[in-house]
Amino acid sequence: MKIPKIVSALEHLDDELIAEAAEEGKKKERRLPLFKWGGIAACLVPAVAVLAVLAVLAPWHAEESGSGDPAVSENVGKPGYVFAGSEIAVEWPWEYKLMWEKYYSAEFDGAEYASRNAAVREALLGEALGSCVVRGEDVYTGEIHSEEAEVFEIRGISPKRMVALGKDGAYGVYINTSDPFPATLGEAVKEFGLEEHLKLSRFSECEGYGEKRYRIMEADGSIWEVLARCGEAERVKDPSPSLPAERRYLSFTATSEALGVYKRVLYVTEDGYLSTNIFNVGAAYFIGEEAAGEIIRYAKENSTEAEFEPYEQIVAGKVTEVGEEFLLVDTSVLYGDPAQGKVYRVPLSELCIRRYVEYMGVKAGDVVAVAFRGEVTRENVVLGAVSIERGKLVENGVAIPE
Repeated sequence: MKIPKIVSALEHLDDELIAEAAEEGKKKERRLPLFKWGGIAACLVPAVAVLAVLAVLAPWHAEESGSGDPAVSENVGKPGYVFAGSEIAVEWPWEYKLMWEKYYSAEFDGAEYASRNAAVREALLGEALGSCVVRGEDVYTGEIHSEEAEVFEIRGISPKRMVALGKDGAYGVYINTSDPFPATLGEAVKEFGLEEHLKLSRFSECEGYGEKRYRIMEADGSIWEVLARCGEAERVKDPSPSLPAERRYLSFTATSEALGVYKRVLYVTEDGYLSTNIFNVGAAYFIGEEAAGEIIRYAKENSTEAEFEPYEQIVAGKVTEVGEEFLLVDTSVLYGDPAQGKVYRVPLSELCIRRYVEYMGVKAGDVVAVAFRGEVTRENVVLGAVSIERGKLVENGVAIPE
């Protein structure tokens, strides 16, 4: 079996944490290019690189979390716990790749589109636009593959900005990289369907690169009303003045299936800038201090305090069974009293998680950490699983060497 190549896209890691983790793992040091968005550091490394990180998923007490279950990492990031929030992306063999992983770029109607490496449900698709031939390279063999893909509008988004591409009911989000980016905020909101697809509910109050407190609000309609009045705000050519530095600002979590983004950020600064990394390029607009102040005041006055939310949730434990439909993870190994544990069921219906079993060889007896972006049902079914990492039991939890 071929040894899989690995790339790392890091979230919520700063330079010091990366350096400490690399030292901890005793791996060969490699300089990593980082582009910081406040508390988020996004990193892209070549497919052959491996970042050495030690992630510890530690149990906690019921009185601390309101839950007696240490297997679901809702409290990751609190004092006394160490967790490296890295998202590991394996360079899978061709037959184990999803279509939008196979074909990173596509040409349609004279424009180039790039994959956002994210799926979109058929319910979000609009009009059928036709088809195109997509091509991609198998990095293990060097072979070039091609096939025909269907192209659809994404509801509420201009096809000159984004489309859905795929076949047989499986579609990925692709963004236009050929046309110039919208010159004004109004054009960006309209053409990307931001008001429809981007819910501004969870945010943090920040100063510089430090987060002060977390908050959540129910309705964001008034914020979009303010932004509608700022439609003529022009894009800032040099976005560096809009980045946090030492200023005070709100940092909204930006997640949208239609836009193909997960937990990116949208900033509104006290001195009048709106900036975001939800597009393939950083974008910033000067909306003015008055509009920014109105947004900040509204958000603060119409929100309540919230707990820290980790990048992804984790279920950690020992695999007790790998069946046709589910992988079973027993958390009792994390407790002094095994009776406190639970057995979670991880569906194997999606290739994105089944390939960890079929290709990576995850099997009964392995200690694992399953990352997921959905929820856990009453029947302990883990929805939205995205990865499985092997680890080992340590005194305070499960350690995942990368």
